[in-house]
Formats: sequence, structure tokens, C-alpha cells
Amino acid sequence: MDVLEDLKVLKQPENVRRVFKIRRAIFDEIAPINVEIEKSKEPIPFAERGQNLQKIKKGQRWSETLFDCAWFHLTAEIPKSYWEKPLAVIIDTGSEGLIVDEENNAFKGISNPLSVLNVAEFFNLTYGKTLYHLEKDAKKVDLWVDAGYNGISAKDYVKAKLRRAVLAEYHKDIADFYFDFLALTFARTIYEGDLKKEAGDALNEGYKKFLNKDIAGARESLNKILSRPSVSKTTLTAVGHSHLDLGWLWPIRETKRKAARTMSNAMNNISLYDGYIFGASQPQQMQWIKENYPLLYKRAQDEAKEGRFEPQGGMWCECDVNLSGGESLIRQFLYGIKFWKDEFDKEVNNCWIPDVFGYTAALPQIIKKCGMDYFMTQKLSWNTYNEFPLETFKWRGLSDDEVLTHLLPANTYCSSCCAPSILDASTRHERKCKETDDALFVFGAGDGGGGPCEANIELLKRYENLVGLPKVKMGKAEDLFESLGKQKDKFTTYKGELYLEKHQGTLTTQSNTKKMNKKAELAMHDLEAVAAVAEQFGYQYPREKMEVIWKEILLYQFHDILPGSSIGRIYEESIPRYKELLKEIYAERVRATEYLKKDEGLSAINTAPYDRCDLIHENGEWYEFNAEAYSASELKPLTQKINALKSGENYIENSALKVTFSEEGDIVSVIDKKTQKEFNGKYLNRLNVYYDKKTYYNAWDIDIDYTKKLKGYFKAYSKKSFVDGGRAVMEFYKSFGKSKIFEKVILEEGKPYILFDIRVEWNEDNKMLRAEFIPSVYADTATCDVQFGNIKRSTKTENKIEWAQFEVPAHKYVDVSDGTAGSAVLSTTKYGFRAKDGLISLNLLRSPSYPDENADRGSHHIRYGFYPHVGSCFEAEVPKWAYLFNYAPLIVNGLVETGNVVSFGAPNVVVETVKPAENGKGIVVRVYENEGVEVAAEFSTSLTYEKVYECDMLENPQKEIDVNCIGFYPYEIKTLFFGI
Repeated sequence: MDVLEDLKVLKQPENVRRVFKIRRAIFDEIAPINVEIEKSKEPIPFAERGQNLQKIKKGQRWSETLFDCAWFHLTAEIPKSYWEKPLAVIIDTGSEGLIVDEENNAFKGISNPLSVLNVAEFFNLTYGKTLYHLEKDAKKVDLWVDAGYNGISAKDYVKAKLRRAVLAEYHKDIADFYFDFLALTFARTIYEGDLKKEAGDALNEGYKKFLNKDIAGARESLNKILSRPSVSKTTLTAVGHSHLDLGWLWPIRETKRKAARTMSNAMNNISLYDGYIFGASQPQQMQWIKENYPLLYKRAQDEAKEGRFEPQGGMWCECDVNLSGGESLIRQFLYGIKFWKDEFDKEVNNCWIPDVFGYTAALPQIIKKCGMDYFMTQKLSWNTYNEFPLETFKWRGLSDDEVLTHLLPANTYCSSCCAPSILDASTRHERKCKETDDALFVFGAGDGGGGPCEANIELLKRYENLVGLPKVKMGKAEDLFESLGKQKDKFTTYKGELYLEKHQGTLTTQSNTKKMNKKAELAMHDLEAVAAVAEQFGYQYPREKMEVIWKEILLYQFHDILPGSSIGRIYEESIPRYKELLKEIYAERVRATEYLKKDEGLSAINTAPYDRCDLIHENGEWYEFNAEAYSASELKPLTQKINALKSGENYIENSALKVTFSEEGDIVSVIDKKTQKEFNGKYLNRLNVYYDKKTYYNAWDIDIDYTKKLKGYFKAYSKKSFVDGGRAVMEFYKSFGKSKIFEKVILEEGKPYILFDIRVEWNEDNKMLRAEFIPSVYADTATCDVQFGNIKRSTKTENKIEWAQFEVPAHKYVDVSDGTAGSAVLSTTKYGFRAKDGLISLNLLRSPSYPDENADRGSHHIRYGFYPHVGSCFEAEVPKWAYLFNYAPLIVNGLVETGNVVSFGAPNVVVETVKPAENGKGIVVRVYENEGVEVAAEFSTSLTYEKVYECDMLENPQKEIDVNCIGFYPYEIKTLFFGI
């Protein structure tokens, strides 16, 4: 990280001491400021502030716990002799805060440098962002600070105290010399030989003149070096930024306040520095500013028109892209791009996700078909075992759609602008990207927000064209991307997923939030499918209301919330919100369904993209349900006993499988009754518990050697088998350590897979629960379901790349087949798999202790499956059974007849989504090819429509098409608009 390079400046202790002595001379303190405080646990609205103010003294602690809030009121009379002089308020509350006036206009965000990882903050004009320049001719100080104490990394390491509150005269000439001296001190760190000596001599000479109060002469001494131009061919385009985590080590309510602090800093810097450009990449953040600080928001809109504020990235928020569903990823772009266009009249052409934990192979096509050509990130620099070899390249994922991708050479989105980190970025660029001299440099405090401070910008100005460094210019990211785009033919192509060799624990941590996200995604899928049909019968879909719900779902997909790497409070607040959202979605679905009812009775709707035959247990009775994809039919009572269903002391069976268990509850035999093939190799569905090493990034990481630390497994102490209507069931009560499991192993008639339905009371610390299968048939590759397709991954560990991929993301299944037979593990809400060396393992639960000490402890209900099959993955229709495993029929009190809403005459063409069109004038169908082959498919529908258009993913029509036969290239996603 660049911070390690920057800290090499400490090898010049004498010059560092001089730096701070010069800084002290920038300000002459005039008088202390009178400070009053009103403390609270949660933010007090501006209109209600000031009802319980109390005096607070310097050094006095004001917070009791993390996330405490306070209003500070600062007042002072300015002596008449200083009315014409440049004055400033230095206010350090030991926390973050927003300076506002009597009308709640945001002036400046303040923060302590310990809350951000940016070396320049420690060398700013004051310590951190604690300086506010008063307007010229100010006669008094009357300011309010809306403060919040967030600690350091969600820890109460440094107490929130009033550290400083003074009125001071500001000496700009000394400040200019200070930044000259600071810039050369950092630059001397990277110099060698004669240049290093000359820089040292210049610093000595300049400092002596400073002591003699010859500031102009002191600056001239340093200019002997600072005026020497760069000879580098590399040019870094530097853009101010603040990657703000929308929920991480602080509650979401604090993120809303951080957004305002960050934006007020940005606008303040724009007014101070010609040529400075600030970019923001998450419309959700801007929406909060719009709601809470409309004048600040208007200022951002105005600066965007002037080219000083740059909208970046097309997503509603920077979501996790491994865990979010495919339709959710498209909605991120749909709402994000729409926001920038509607609110800022800006068509954003880049996907900006610097900090996520791996990148699905579905992403390039989605980016491209949402109208964008460029993708920026940097997290691959965190790979643990294999350095990713490219910086700028053409990325192709599942399909051959490609997007020009740029990885920040600084390996950070929070660059400090100190000389060592700038040189480090250019050195890495020159080593990894010989095709171009251009690269992007993103600077300013991020993660916790704040953005660039004065020191970042002042250093950057002095390094624009300096010997020993690359050329640096402040500019827009989009201009850099367009420049790279003109050179596109130079760059190599990389195909496949971008796998991050780190943070694989995020595929599992915080099980309940992943489950609720999946429930919300499925609920919206079902509602939209029903609503699309119901609109043809007079129903009016509440688009605005559903957009609000979608955006909240998308917010919780942020790349620290959904992955489970946030503090506990995030989940204490988001899980109840999920429940409320689901209530609203379900209620709207019931309302829409009323328009489809034809008569009294009982029916169900199949919203899965495959035909299904189910036995459904409803209201104590069993029913038969047969329906085509995206259609409804009546539930018919089951009148005959199913003789194929059997159970015994240690076995259950249906017409397809016979499953035998050990006394401890493992499966020791699975026989395919048609072929008599045995699918058990050693054991199946053993619930193994491993020691889960407490790493530095505890919620994020799994130790690669965890397999060597098996602690034991859940063993049965009670069991029972029985046949109930349409299913044969074996029940176990199992225990391990302080935890218990109630497990149902179920064979449903008509289903070729085994269903595991388990309820866990998980009370372990730093342990991991995995459902593990060692089947009789194995292969060198696993087929893993991802958004809009699947990817092949190696099951071997013969090289470092294979070895490093010890835990991989997948959605509905992972299948290992040798062409003649195989096994698939089916999943509903679990995403972390290991498929190595004869094993298929599904990660069910973890129990890390940071940043949430209670992560995943408690009750869980988990469903997963095991599908043994003859033939290959696709011959055995694994994707079909995985979809049906995830999409439950919707029970309706009434007879519903829809006809076959939409289907394609090819098994590898999957209808993912049926929805009301965004423009309210038709229906949209999202469909994709799922086996990696070119195909032409016949289309049929019961929908009423006039014309069909192929669209981009934002639903902009591109061409009218003939639906009689629609062609797909391998893994192509099509968006079809049926106009009415």
C-alpha cells in the first residue's frame, strides 16, 4: 500500500521536525473560542438543536460509546484590529463533524486523521481536516458543528475529546512555503546520489531563511529543485475522490452524514483550487445529500455543469458483484445511470467499483449492454499468492462481450499524493502496462469518507512536473478512459472471472443478510412476473413505489453489507427493514394476483423458467401441481398413496433414489434405482466443523490451511424416518460442542435430488460449519452457477493459481461430472464452495469476532440439496433442477389461468426475468443462453403485444425483431421489449 512508501519520510527525522515547526508558524492564535455542546445518542435534527447546551472545555471527553453524537456551538467576537486580516477557525472535536451556519448550510467537513488511512492528513495545514477559513471582513464567529464519534476501525481507541478550538490569523505565504518544504521533503525520500544531496542542501538553505523570516527567499531556495521538470514518459491523470463505504464500521445513518461532510469538503476545495476536479461514484450517496442538504446538492449540480464535479460509475451503489443476483446487477446500472442522467444531465460511460471482493464473469456483458465501455477497479492488487499481471486490458467474461478495464496502478483509491506513493504508482504502471503511458491516479481519504485535504492538492500541484516523478495532471477519469479507448487495439484480452485471492469468507459471513437478500430478490422477481401479466387485465403496477423498494434492496447489496464485513448494528437495522420490504412486496403481489383470478378454488403460479411437476403440502393436504414455465394451474388433491416412497430404520427412498445413513447421520449410500449406480465415495453430507483462524480481516478471510484443522463433525443422537404424503423423510437431532442441529433429509417424489432442511443453533466461536460430500464420481473441473450462466473451475491444486482458489463463489449449484455421471450440490442462500481433490464442500456458517463479535451466532434455517446424476451437467439438466429448487410455486386462493406466458424452444435458453417495462408501455423479458453454445430458439407467448424490440439492458429499443426464431451467441443475455 502507498502508505508504507510514504512513511519512508520518517527516515528524515530532522526535516520532519522542521516541517511541523514551520506548520506552527502558519497560524497566530488570537483567542480561544467559546464552545457549547449538546450530546445525544442519535443525531438531533438541525431544527431541534440547542435546547440543552452546556459549556465544554478543551481536553474534556464528550462521548461515552461509539457513534455518540453532539451539536457544538462555536462563538467568538473578533477583535476590531483583525477585521481586515485573513482569519480561520481551528476546531478539533476528536471526531467527524459538519460545520453549518444558522440556516444549516454546509460549509466544511471536519475529521481527525486517525479515522482515515491517508498520510497527507497528518501533514495538513492543521491536524486532519480541522481548519475553516472565515469570510473576509468577518466580525464574529457563530458556527454549529454536527458531530459524530466513530472511533478507529469501530474501536474506541482514542476518546472523543474537544482537542482544540481557537481563532487564528492565517499566513498564506508561510503556508505556501510549508507545502514547498513538505513536497521536497517527501521527494528527497525517492531521490538518490547528487539529486538527493542537492535536495537536502536546498531544504537546509530554505529552512535557515525561514528562521530569518525571509519567506520569499526560502521559497526560492526550494524552487531550485521544485522547478526541475520531469523526464518521465508516464502521465497520471489525478482525480479527487472519496470512496465512501455506505455501511461498514459505522451505521448507515452515519454514512448519510459522512456524505455531506465529504461533499462540502469537495465544494470547498473546488472554490479554493483552480483546476481541481472531484468525482463521486454512488448515486445513493448523492440522493442522501439531496434529501438532507439541498443547497449543497445544488452546488454539486452547478459544478458538474462547469466540469469541476465528475459523476463516476453507473451503479446505484458499489455493490458486491459475486453475491448479488444477475437482475440486481442490472438494476444497479438501471437506477444509477438514470440518476446521473436525470439529476446531472450526464451519461456516465464507466463502471467504477474499486473495492469489491472478486468479479463475476457475467459482469463485462452487463456493463457493455448497459451502455458503458470502461471498467475501473483495484482490488485485485490484494491477491495473496499470484500477482495479477495486467493493468489495462480488454476483459471478456462468459461471453465475448468485452469492456476496457483499468486497474489503478497505485493499488489504492485513497492515494495521498506524497512523492513516494506517486513514484510507486508510476513504477508499477511502467512494469505492468507497456502499451500506454497513461494511467489513472485517484486521491483523497476514502472508506470513511472525507476526500482530499488541502495537503493532497497542494502536494499534487508541486508534483505536476517534477524531476524524479511521472507527470501528473488533475483531470477527469472519463477523459483518461476515453484516451485509453483510442488505444484499445494495443491491449491484450483477458477472458474469465477476475478472482480475488482474498476475502473468500465474505461468501458466507452474516448468513441471515444473505438469506434476506435472496428472499428479496426472489420476491421482486415473482411480483414483477405476476404484475407483467396482470397489467394486461387492468392492474396498474406502482412503479415509483417499487423503485424505492428496489433501491433499498440495492443499498443492502453494498460491498461490505451483503458480504458480511460490517458492524453488527448494520444487520440489526437492515434485517428488520428487509422484513418490512418483504411485507410490502408480498402484499403488492397479492393485489396483482387478484386481477388474474378466474374462479374459486386453489391454484399456484410457476415463476420458474422451467416446467415443473410438484407435490405441494398446503393447509394440511397434499396436492399435485403441473405447470409450464411462467404459468399457473389448478392444484389437484393427491388421491393415491405413492408406493415408491419408503422409509426404514436407516434408509429412505423414492422412485429415483435410495439413500442409506450411518448411525451418526452421514449418508453412506445413494443408489440411482434406474441404473443401480452408487454415488457415495466416502461419505455424503457430513456436517464438518473446522477451526476458523482469527485473521486480521476476520469477517473477510478464511485461512487457506483450514482443511488441516478439522475439529469434528455433528453426530446424531436421535433419529426418525417416515413417509408423509409426497415425501420420505429421515430426521436427525445432531450436536457438536455448544451447538445443535435438527436435520430433515427429504426425498420428494418426482425429484431426482436429496433435500437437506436443517435448523441450526450455532453457538461456536471462530469455527466454520460445512456440508461436505465425497462422491464416487469426480472430475478435473467443476461447473459453477453464476449470474446469467456458469463457469468452469479447476478441482485440482497442481499450480499456485489452482491452489489459491480454495473457496469459490457460486449461486444455485456446483456440479462435478466426468461426462458419464456426476454430482451437483444445490444451494439456495449459500455462496461459498470448495471443489477440490475429490470433495464438494458448501460453507454453511462461520463465527468471526470482528467487526461483529456476534456474527452468525444464533438460529438459522438452511436448505441445500445433493443431485446425483447420470450424464453430464447439462444432459442431466442440473440448471433446471437448481432453478426449481430455488423458485417455490406461489399458492393462490382462487383459480388462476395465465397460459404459458413466455418460453423458448431450447433447453439452454433461460428466461430469467419477466417484468413490467420501465416506461409503462409494455413488458420486458430478460433471457440468456446457458450452456456456452450458439443456438436459435423458437419463441412462444400468451402475452398480447404489437411489436417486439431487442433492447439494451436499460430497456432502450435497438431494433425490431422477428420472434419466430431468435438467435443467441454463447452466454448471450437478451432484453426483449413487448410493446402494447
